Amino acid sequence: MWATLIRELQRSQFDSIYEEVGNREEKNTIPTTAQAMICLELSQQLTRYYLPIHLVSFDRHSLQVYILAGEETEILINPNGNWRFL
Repeated sequence: MWATLIRELQRSQFDSIYEEVGNREEKNTIPTTAQAMICLELSQQLTRYYLPIHLVSFDRHSLQVYILAGEETEILINPNGNWRFL
């Protein structure tokens, strides 16, 4: 199941959306493919440890994805797919 989902993300509708959108500001309204794949992987890992995911948010200005899980687990995912705990 995960392999199929990852293949779909790699083919990615995100890339075609980037090509269709003309100006830079509108291109930054969705996460990159790398961010989407890492977000999916981290979400799966967090729920494996029975941590509820309370919030997933994309900041258009910093271009980062923020995840709040459990009581105090905060994760920041950069556009290149690198992530870190806050």
